[in-house]
Amino acid sequence: MQKTKKMIDYAQHLIKIEFMAKVVHDACLSRNYEGAKDISLELMAETKLLATTLAYMQEEQARQEAERFGHRVRVQS
Repeated sequence: MQKTKKMIDYAQHLIKIEFMAKVVHDACLSRNYEGAKDISLELMAETKLLATTLAYMQEEQARQEAERFGHRVRVQS
């Protein structure tokens, strides 16, 4: 039986973060601090998703390396 590789995409989160950061910056330049604050909360949520995705990618990399060398490795979260 062949294993299928999962595609984990961190880029989607990163693109959203870059866009939202620009929106926050533009809102601040326009003195729309309430709007900037609202977007910054969404920005924090997207950043958390990115961090979670990167942690998952790191765990998968460690598992693949362990399998390659025939070891079982406990990955810390």
